[in-house]
Amino acid sequence: MGGKLLTSVFNLPERRISREEYEQLRLDVIYHFKCVFPYCRIDTPKLLNDKDSAGDLDIIVNLQSAQVESVIKETWKIKPHHNGNVLSLPINSFQVDIIYVDNKYFQSTLNFFNYGDCSNLMGRIANFQGLNFGTQGLFFKLLRSYFSGQHGDVNPLGKIYITDSIYDILTFLGLDYSKWISGFDSEDNVFEFIESSPYFNPRAFFFDELNHENRSRNKNRPMYCRFVDRIAEKYKDQIIPRLSKQYWFPRVIKKWPHVLDKIEEYRPQYERQYIISKKWNGDIIKEIPLTGKDLGKFIISFKKKHEPFLDFIIENSIDNIRESVKVHFSVMKVQPPTPLL
Repeated sequence: MGGKLLTSVFNLPERRISREEYEQLRLDVIYHFKCVFPYCRIDTPKLLNDKDSAGDLDIIVNLQSAQVESVIKETWKIKPHHNGNVLSLPINSFQVDIIYVDNKYFQSTLNFFNYGDCSNLMGRIANFQGLNFGTQGLFFKLLRSYFSGQHGDVNPLGKIYITDSIYDILTFLGLDYSKWISGFDSEDNVFEFIESSPYFNPRAFFFDELNHENRSRNKNRPMYCRFVDRIAEKYKDQIIPRLSKQYWFPRVIKKWPHVLDKIEEYRPQYERQYIISKKWNGDIIKEIPLTGKDLGKFIISFKKKHEPFLDFIIENSIDNIRESVKVHFSVMKVQPPTPLL
């Protein structure tokens, strides 16, 4: 997951080790976990065949945080750095990241981390089709536009689980499962693999197509950046259309019809949000002569007065809500200031 933590957290210089050292360290870490938890599932992602050195070691295990930390403290006598579901520590001045997951996500997490940034690149193909591919498998991203019919209504309602079968995911994305299983000799082989998909679109990978979070993260991934440089040069003279994600929806439903039923489960949530948005918005409070922090304090006070607030909005007409806002403002104006203690 990147070896930068040694410097920023443990005040150690970044260090790479040979493939042979990496393999020995990998077996050593697995051995120590198996000594304490003999029935745990523990493994490391597959590397590219031509990778002769490594900057860190990722270990995936189906244990809980406290169990992982107990092994680390007992074996290596150090307090690890905790970030999300990753415990990181230096072993022989080399960064080791222990990624702990629920047993049901063990294999899908291992699959996702195989071959460097291969899954990150696969995820961009999925994302351009309105899907999310991550450590828990493939998901359909449900946006409010599905119910509202407004193309620009891109606020998310939820994610619908599709599958964690790597075979189904790869074949749906138009990628060769047998090639993925056999492994890749180099980054170039991975790049060729990604470009082989009939659904590959260079625009899906360019940084100006990504949201802020993905853009910031992927700019720090050397393999991802090298792929962007490759396709930017390769396709620089081509005009590449950007198909709407809705274009792909029938294909998703044809493969996984259960998604439609799951979408309908979100309809009451959307309808509730829609009603609330119509009854509580800027038009309701625009007659209140407050701005900035004063307006913010007023809104907080008003919501607290009418808790549970969303139920209050649902149960009252727009006229009643508008009148309640005016009354609350009048009451606040005549309240004496809070005495200083």
